[in-house]
Order: sequence, then C-alpha cells, then structure tokens
Amino acid sequence: MYEYNSVLPYGNQMLVNINGEDYTIFDQYCLLPKCSCTDTSLTIVSVEETNETAEELCSVTLKYGKKKWGIAEGASSPIALGAIRSAIEEQNADFYNQLHLRHKKLKAIYLNCRQKNFPPVQPVTALKVGRNDPCPCGSGKKYKKCCL
Repeated sequence: MYEYNSVLPYGNQMLVNINGEDYTIFDQYCLLPKCSCTDTSLTIVSVEETNETAEELCSVTLKYGKKKWGIAEGASSPIALGAIRSAIEEQNADFYNQLHLRHKKLKAIYLNCRQKNFPPVQPVTALKVGRNDPCPCGSGKKYKKCCL
C-alpha cells in the first residue's frame, strides 16, 4: 500500500471536520499492476493550527467501488464509523470518484517508473565458440588448448 501524499506531497489533501475538529485524510492504495481491487486504507489524523499533524483518530478500510467501510484490523475509533463516513461524504463532494482518480493516478506513476527503471530482462545469448577460435577468456590461446 502506498500513500497518495507520500508520492505526491503537494497533491490535494483531503480534509474533514468531525464534531468541530479538523482532520486530514491520508489515503493508501495497492499498486500491483494486474490488481483490479478498489481497496483503500484511510488514516484520519487531527490537524493542529500550525498545520503539523498530531494524533491519529482512526484507521479505516474502504472498498470505494462498493462503498463498503470498516475499521482497520487491530484499530479502534473513539467516534462511530457511521459518523466519520457521513462527515466525509457530506464535506467531500464526489468522494468515491476522487479516490478512484487518485488510485488511477498512483498506478500510472508506478507503472511509468517501473518501466523506466526496470526494463525487461533480455535473455543472454550464448556465444558459440569453435575449437580453433580464440578462447573467450582472453588468454590468446585457441579454445581447444585453453578452456575446452
């Protein structure tokens, strides 16, 4: 899982106000090229007035394609999941489409970087050396007298 704002630190941050407090939503996605999942992990963190992140409110799992929400495994939330969901949906117009576009953008960046940095491995072609050809080890002797 890769966090959107870690890859694109100056990308659009998603914010939400829950019970009078401001929170930042950090979204993470699976970037496996052949994976068609719509899973995301949302970490909701309170924001201080100095714009420095403070404590985490909760971690949420979301299948944005099916709009299926859940609390992340091993996590707890002081605020009901339904209240968090309704606040996010009300304050972020077209929330699920935003998640889809952000996921798509990260996958495109990942694939582009992968293609540039990891070209396909070319098979090594064995050089056929005749008995009377110079030895490929560089000794200067004939292959039959050196490495045969």
